[in-house]
Amino acid sequence: VLVKSTRCNYNDVLRAWSISGANDAAERAEELLSEMEKEQKDLAPNKESYILTIESYAKRKNTSVITSDGSDDKVEKSLELLQRMMHQYESGNVLARPDTDVYNSVLNACAKCFSKDEKIRRNAMRVAIETVQNMREQAKEEGRGVKCKPDATTYRLLLEACRNLLPAEGGEREKAVEAVFNRCCLEGYVDTEVLEVFQKIASPELYRKRVLLIVTGGEGGSGESKERTLPEKWTRNLRYRGRTLEGKKAAPTLSIDGTFANIQEMNQYKMRNLRERKNQRVLRGGRL
Repeated sequence: VLVKSTRCNYNDVLRAWSISGANDAAERAEELLSEMEKEQKDLAPNKESYILTIESYAKRKNTSVITSDGSDDKVEKSLELLQRMMHQYESGNVLARPDTDVYNSVLNACAKCFSKDEKIRRNAMRVAIETVQNMREQAKEEGRGVKCKPDATTYRLLLEACRNLLPAEGGEREKAVEAVFNRCCLEGYVDTEVLEVFQKIASPELYRKRVLLIVTGGEGGSGESKERTLPEKWTRNLRYRGRTLEGKKAAPTLSIDGTFANIQEMNQYKMRNLRERKNQRVLRGGRL
């Protein structure tokens, strides 16, 4: 009995190549993806197929692979794969619709460009910026129900790109990091990872200006935020929500040490409701 391969089987192989660490892993993954693109509906690639192939290039250890125009191969290949995915979607493959996760995988490839050539690093930074701009343009076109717009991961990767691709001296990196963090705050996507990366990359003066002084309420350090939490508008668009002790929904309240204060309150609220249930067998059995 012949067992017919499925899309899931192909993606499992792509996943294996993406984590294999083999020198030719990216090329082998792309070959498999090409086979899927030639197949009919049952084996046509989906979003995961393209993300795994892009990840294979992003994790390529050989950073000396350069294209004819002097660009990093992993960056150019990621862009090429994104274009191929768009073509698949426009050709009727609804499973290959580019979304935020796909664009973030391209950003990840840019951020992992560790070339010593400044020209190559600057090209990767240019691609990273254009990728985010394309996300915003697509979000405007899609309108309501948008599946492609920058999120917390986008800004974390953009901060990492600034760290790896821009020179530390001269103030260029500092200005770029501040601009990215400001935009992240404005759009309400500051999460634990964004705050952690910003603290590592930013100078002590910049971190003090953009975080510490705002949290403490000014130079005196005795502002309104006694819990040392970030403004709620900085976290208002994160995917998860917090709750007050009364059970009301609220934007996640991120403290300066990277923990979500009202996520803990939400857990307390859930446990209190659980204890108030008439059927106590759930608790006695240890199954929460």
